[in-house]
Amino acid sequence: GGSMPGVGPIHIDEINPTLDALEQDLGIDLKNNALGSVGKKEYSGDIDVAIQVDPDKIPELVKKIEASSLVLDIAKSSVIMTKVKIVNYDQNKASDDPKHGPRTGFVQVDFMPGDPGWMKTYYHSPSETESKYKGVYRNIMIATLAAVHNRDQSDAKLDDGRAMEERRF
Repeated sequence: GGSMPGVGPIHIDEINPTLDALEQDLGIDLKNNALGSVGKKEYSGDIDVAIQVDPDKIPELVKKIEASSLVLDIAKSSVIMTKVKIVNYDQNKASDDPKHGPRTGFVQVDFMPGDPGWMKTYYHSPSETESKYKGVYRNIMIATLAAVHNRDQSDAKLDDGRAMEERRF
C-alpha cells in the first residue's frame, strides 16, 4: 500500500459519480467490486476496488489505467494506486476526521488484483450502524485463532525449546 501525494477523503455523495466516470472510461465494473467501508461512511480516505485479472495481464491493465484521462498519477506496489479527480467535488463538504487529512478534490483509487468474490468477503467492513469494529479486527482475530487452535507439535525440540515441526490451520 501507501498513499499518493495530493489526495484526500471523498464524500459519500461523490463516490458513485467518480466511479461511474472511471467505469465508463476504463470499461471495467468498479462499483460492484468496491471493497471495505467504501460508501458506508460519510467520508472515505480512499476507494479500494477488486479487479479480476490474470497476473500476466497486469502490465496491460496498468497501461489501460495510465491511458485514462481521469487518472492523474499512478504507482504500482502490491496494488495499483492512482490519483483520480473527484467528480462533482463539493468543496463545502469538509471532513473533520484528522485521520483522513484535508480534502483536495482528488481521491486515491486502489485497483487490487484478485478474485472479487473472495476479496469482498475478506475486506468486508461493516457500516457504523452494523458494528463499532472494523473488518480488519475480525481478520486479525480469525488469523490469531487459526494460528493457536489445535496445533500439532512434534516431540523433537530446537535448542530454545520450540517444536522442530508444527502443523496448524
